[in-house]
Amino acid sequence: MLSRVADSLYWMSRYLERAEHTTRLLDVNLNLMLDEGPTGAERRWQRVLQALGKPKDIEWTGDPYALTRALIFDPVVHHRCAGELAACARADLDRAVATAQQPVSAGHAA
Repeated sequence: MLSRVADSLYWMSRYLERAEHTTRLLDVNLNLMLDEGPTGAERRWQRVLQALGKPKDIEWTGDPYALTRALIFDPVVHHRCAGELAACARADLDRAVATAQQPVSAGHAA
């Protein structure tokens, strides 16, 4: 039982790290967009998509806000977590609550 709880906590933290990494990339690039022209922005957003593993069905169309919305809220896009980032965070929270509520056996006496 304890190993299952540890495994659940490990994967939950991995998925949260990935979600945090994605949101940090988006945040930094949206802020950099304020200081740069459109040609630099296109190159930069292409690199963001490359860093995220080139998600299926996502292409740079010139609209950084549409790309950001798709990466965060589109349930089909974020393939590493089998759903959108917001749903992944909710699922991870539910997993954490379920894991915390699981009874832990005392183990074997020596």
